[in-house]
Amino acid sequence: MDELALHTKALIRITCFFLAFCLLLWIVLPEYRSLILGVIAGTSVSAFNSIHLAIRTRMFTEAALEGKRKHTGFAVRAAMSVLVVLAAYKLEQIDVISTIVSLFAVHLIFTGIGIVLLHKRK
Repeated sequence: MDELALHTKALIRITCFFLAFCLLLWIVLPEYRSLILGVIAGTSVSAFNSIHLAIRTRMFTEAALEGKRKHTGFAVRAAMSVLVVLAAYKLEQIDVISTIVSLFAVHLIFTGIGIVLLHKRK
């Protein structure tokens, strides 16, 4: 298993645990439901974007080795982020600020995974 697949697998696992924890908080803390739902929405889209980028990076690398051109699919990832923010803006059940902030959650998770795996390698 290459390093990108290892990182992606760890990302999926940690993100699923985080989303399950957020779901438990959503059940236990009804007064913060809109805030937690924004975190769930933003983190889900952020995870989708990161997994999509990992898949496209693998396709881009394989195409480059064959001499073909491929795109990384930035428009899809940007559209997903804009879509979730617009949905949060239109629906009063989802907090917009927590949605925007949690769009960066997976980047922090990826940084943590990289640090942990770097220390494991030594």
